[in-house]
Amino acid sequence: MNSSLGDLSNFFLLRSQVHSLRLELRDKVTEVGTGEVSNPSAHLFGNFSDISFIEHGLKVGEGFRSVINSARTLADAQQTAFSKARSRVHSVGVALVDTANSVDENKRSAVLHDAKVSFDAALSALNSQVSGRSIFSGIMTQSAAFSTSEQILSSFLSALGSASTAAEVRAAADVWFGIGGDYEMLAYFGSDEALDGFRVADGEVVRVEMTGYDYEVRNLLKLYAVSALMADGQPPLPEQEKSNLMAEIGQDLLNLDRDLISREAEMGSLQARIDEVLAENSSEMYALREYRKDMLGKDVAEAVVELNQVQGQLEALYMVTSRVSGLSLAKFL
Repeated sequence: MNSSLGDLSNFFLLRSQVHSLRLELRDKVTEVGTGEVSNPSAHLFGNFSDISFIEHGLKVGEGFRSVINSARTLADAQQTAFSKARSRVHSVGVALVDTANSVDENKRSAVLHDAKVSFDAALSALNSQVSGRSIFSGIMTQSAAFSTSEQILSSFLSALGSASTAAEVRAAADVWFGIGGDYEMLAYFGSDEALDGFRVADGEVVRVEMTGYDYEVRNLLKLYAVSALMADGQPPLPEQEKSNLMAEIGQDLLNLDRDLISREAEMGSLQARIDEVLAENSSEMYALREYRKDMLGKDVAEAVVELNQVQGQLEALYMVTSRVSGLSLAKFL
């Protein structure tokens, strides 16, 4: 009887030791895999105030990082699209001025055709989207920012009516593309309100503000649209008026290019600031993670040694138990 009770007592003692070692083994595997202590409460003696501060800072930092990346994506997309839209303004302007009074009709036609192609390319760039959202339509991001080039030119041509001089064409264009003009209903489908700013850090908001409502975009499309219609022989003007219009539009494009370069530089400055904020965020997050590592970190080499020790203890316990009870390793564990 006493022998049976002793065997039962030894059985429960061994089982308790196995359970304890298995838990310790699990903890050591976790420490080797994560590089952190497996029992933060015991390691910190129950004082979680500092680690809670760190965890909160990391959570806030991750939130800001997501917003920064969204701002960066939009700013980069706008800058790339705007750069494409502006890329041929200077060359087209120079070509129009140089060929305005040329007697070579083929050369003039080729220049005007190039201007029409540039209009299509600029409009396509300004109609760019990111993740299904239009980038130049202000707060109305769910639809295309602009109509098609064909629809714009058709509507604009109707507004020219019986214009027969360069001055009349330019005046009609100013009205159609101006504030309150048909451009806002028939060409631009976006909003006059830019997107809300992105709160990228405590006390700092960045704004990606350019829309199709802006002066620079209106003028770019206006001058290209006049040139595109001229490429199609519209409106029918006397040769001298046609030459005058080509020269004036060309010069306006050259003048506008300076404004476009200025806006593009502003976009570049915004991108640079977003990159700075991202770097600041990364630095702060790194500092917090290092602080957390100092508080909860576990030397991996030390953890590996401890893991091997626990494994050795389990193996030794198995050897003792298997001799007594004949258990397989699978049943033992």
